[in-house]
Amino acid sequence: MPLLNIRKQYGHLYKPSPKTLGFVDVPRFRFLMIDGEGGVGGEAFRETVGTLMALAYGTKFAAKKQLDLSYQVMPLEGIYRTPDGPPGDSPVDLESMSWQLMSFLPPEVSGELVDEVRERVAAKKNPPRLAEVRVQTLTEGRCVQATHIGPYSTEPETMARMTAFIEEHGFEMTGDHHEIYLGDHQRLAPEKLKTILRHPVRRTA
Repeated sequence: MPLLNIRKQYGHLYKPSPKTLGFVDVPRFRFLMIDGEGGVGGEAFRETVGTLMALAYGTKFAAKKQLDLSYQVMPLEGIYRTPDGPPGDSPVDLESMSWQLMSFLPPEVSGELVDEVRERVAAKKNPPRLAEVRVQTLTEGRCVQATHIGPYSTEPETMARMTAFIEEHGFEMTGDHHEIYLGDHQRLAPEKLKTILRHPVRRTA
């Protein structure tokens, strides 16, 4: 049975060194993805996370059984926007944000298999918003990425470092703010949480 080691293959994107700050080139990836608005971290948000991960793990088990393909479910990812654009180095109102939650989907796994799993998950648990999860590709290209260590509330401090780094190297932010959650906030103390912060950039004219 082949083992698809995504963390090893894309270690610079999913397992960076602590406090890393620098440029990365992100290829085109496929995700299980679902949209939402407001209430980041609230009950409806957590329910949506649960729905997404139920489908992600169900798909993983189905791929092992039906495709003879073994892989890890990757960390939860999220893309965030405010009414004024992506969040920056200032605190934001979590109720005003729109978001997309994502789980990495290997290219070997078809959308048809995901739909088969969706039907089985619906028959067993039928979590909320299951029908809204879709398969979608995302191409970010050149990005600046940093590892934030600490509570989510202090992310603006890391974003300020990222903004300064981007400007110093003659780039500007474009696209959406992207986060990858390496730690379980329900098990780890806030000061020990690790979150990858990523933002697409382009050269200034």
